[in-house]
Amino acid sequence: MSLATAWMIPLSEHISDPSKLLAAVAAVTASVYFWWSSNGRKSSLRPGYKRVPHLHSWIPFIGSAMEFQKGHIRDFIQRTAKKLGSPAFTATIMGDKCLFIADSQLMPFMFRDSKQLDGLTLQKRFMKNVTGFSEAQTEILFDNSDGTPKAIMNLFHKHLLKDDALNRTLHESQVVLLKEVDNLIDPSESGWTRKKLFQFTSTVVFRASAGPLLSMNLIPRSEECLENIRTFEKGLGLLFYGAPDFMASDSVRARGSLINLFKSDMMVSAESPFLQDRRDALSRKFENIPEFKNDMNHVIACNNYGFLLASVGNSIQSVFWTLLNLMQDPKAYQACAEAVQRVAAKREEGRLWFTLEELDELLILQSAFFETLPMYQALFFTRETVEDFCLNPKETEGPKYMIEKGTRIMAFPNSMHMDPEIFDNPETFQYDRFLDPDAVTKQGTKLSNHLRPFGGGAHMCPGRKFIGYEARALLAMLLFKYEMRVRPGEIRPGIDFSRQGMSVSVPERDVEFEVRAR
Repeated sequence: MSLATAWMIPLSEHISDPSKLLAAVAAVTASVYFWWSSNGRKSSLRPGYKRVPHLHSWIPFIGSAMEFQKGHIRDFIQRTAKKLGSPAFTATIMGDKCLFIADSQLMPFMFRDSKQLDGLTLQKRFMKNVTGFSEAQTEILFDNSDGTPKAIMNLFHKHLLKDDALNRTLHESQVVLLKEVDNLIDPSESGWTRKKLFQFTSTVVFRASAGPLLSMNLIPRSEECLENIRTFEKGLGLLFYGAPDFMASDSVRARGSLINLFKSDMMVSAESPFLQDRRDALSRKFENIPEFKNDMNHVIACNNYGFLLASVGNSIQSVFWTLLNLMQDPKAYQACAEAVQRVAAKREEGRLWFTLEELDELLILQSAFFETLPMYQALFFTRETVEDFCLNPKETEGPKYMIEKGTRIMAFPNSMHMDPEIFDNPETFQYDRFLDPDAVTKQGTKLSNHLRPFGGGAHMCPGRKFIGYEARALLAMLLFKYEMRVRPGEIRPGIDFSRQGMSVSVPERDVEFEVRAR
């Protein structure tokens, strides 16, 4: 899950009580002085360097935040870069000086490990303001003196990246998928059955992900959990920027319900091996800290809640858009269905699930999934600059930009993924685009760092293998068992712009599709 941004969501959407709105305005006004006093540092420039231009706004603290409500963030970035005549620019967003990049050639530096860029500050803010930890608990969780953060990251590798554990987890996921796919329609029905695509995708992906990764006891509570997650996400941005709880009261209540669920005996008694290992690691960290020992269950529940958000916050939408793209492209649908039939025909009789090796053969499904992700990825990768550094220092031609300490870098990979100089007709779904990994070039030069649906470097999503295989397995099962099509006359939905910056794009409405047995 990305670090959310409060300015993505209009305040009026969340604050209907005039007294709350006045309180919010007062809080913003009180912050203006701080912004003016801390946001104006001007250091001298070295010869050959220049500053990126700044997009000025009439609203000092809020700055350019509301510009994002006028359409796609990518359009805002490209439009502003053209207006200012620069491939990069800064803008004030809720008091922060933020750097935006329009030139895809400048983007990959965000995914390299660098002492000049810090991701921990924003991670801590997310843990404290969004997940529900206290400030003291957050600092202890990020304290690496005892090696706990590194040990927890190693658990991701153990349970989600190593083939033996990944095989077990994916098998459990496919058991859930098979049940959901079998129950999609009444087997006695011979004609087309109408279903809602986003509703179906949300339920099946939640159950197949949250069950094996966290607890099978989440499966019967899936509808309740999904409702709470959707409610929470509406106020996620406000919470991230430290808004008082009353400004996002519904989201706070939804978060509390999910945290209490993770604290319940029903959940603790049925935790996955991954959660059990995380519980052991966190318990060892807190057991010798008296002031936190009594809060241990709460801390672990908050941690598990954060993992739940990360597990389904992007995968549901990714599978939804992939299915929609396939159903609206007959050639792609037919090619993928035929590939699944060929692989399935080689399975031993009676086995309905797919091995990792079989899923690896379905490169065409992987390509369709990878084609969809860049099209609908609408989240920021953010870093704080902890010292001045040069952007584009190795170029012999072109500008060298000095980026000042304290600037927040807001990398929007969708700008890179939609660059027509890299990807031919990037807004057109080409299911077989990524069958050839050497096909990604710019001006004749092969590129290796310009497809970043899962981030990069030390910040690459640890669940990338799981969701990649899970998505292929679900698509394969559906294509093997059913014929599917978008309801005749259905209009393709747009995206919910208010959710940009937080996740893979959410559709503005659901879509009806029709399904029948082969």
